[in-house]
Amino acid sequence: MPEFAQFVAPSEADTPFQASGRLFKFDLPDLDLQRTVILMFKVSGPHNARLQMAVNPSGGPPPINFELDSTFTRPRSWHERVEGSLFQVADNHLIVEGDPGDGGAFATVSDIVVLYHRKTI
Repeated sequence: MPEFAQFVAPSEADTPFQASGRLFKFDLPDLDLQRTVILMFKVSGPHNARLQMAVNPSGGPPPINFELDSTFTRPRSWHERVEGSLFQVADNHLIVEGDPGDGGAFATVSDIVVLYHRKTI
């Protein structure tokens, strides 16, 4: 079956926000669940801040879970490969949260884009 790359940029994800608990909802029309999905975003923040992103949380560990180091003081573009099976064709929930780092500040995230393989008919 032919496939092509498609992307979705959840609304309101282009404005920087604190990773202290935010939910984004979006659809991935004709998603191929067998293929890897790329989750891209910009992130910055203080040393020791933790960033976690959970996709359609099911109680397992979040696919994105890392601690920022001193190189994140300026915004960095970041991407992670995520199993396509964690996503759904409709009503996806992406939860962005974390723990504060030095000075009690959270990571700042923006420009979230989900790149996936779309099946064609």
